[in-house]
Amino acid sequence: MNRNVALIWIFTIIILLLQAILAYNDLPDRMASSFDSSGNPREAGTKEGFYFTWLTTIIVLNGMVLIMKPIFKWAPVSTINVPNREYWLATPERRAQACAKLTNMMAFVFACVNVMLILVFQYIVSYNLHGQPSYPIWTAFLIVPVLFIFPLIWIFTAFRIPDK
Repeated sequence: MNRNVALIWIFTIIILLLQAILAYNDLPDRMASSFDSSGNPREAGTKEGFYFTWLTTIIVLNGMVLIMKPIFKWAPVSTINVPNREYWLATPERRAQACAKLTNMMAFVFACVNVMLILVFQYIVSYNLHGQPSYPIWTAFLIVPVLFIFPLIWIFTAFRIPDK
């Protein structure tokens, strides 16, 4: 994995975990954790239930970046769907390069997902502590177009067959 991408990804995980740790004692025992598209609370639950779901989500999502490399290394060629698959998976060296490219892309994508989660968590905390959020709910989802467009552009660019 590219060092800079890895550092950004790890930094976002650290921020997510610090947010959760620092906010825990201040949050009420019963808190709004689900909101409609207008930002109004739909349901409330226990703080412990929210934290269990929140931390499980963070671990499972970010764990996918870590398990990508071993899966890609041992998966049959027929199950790996990348552009120019015949070229990139023809030799162990190219397969290793392809694995590194996919791992970098996933780390970047999940760093973006983590930024979105940071904003969602901050929204939930500000709503539960102050009765109103500090910004509109849709702000966190401005990252979604990047999550759709970037991987498409990146994968077709990264998996071109190099010029001889």
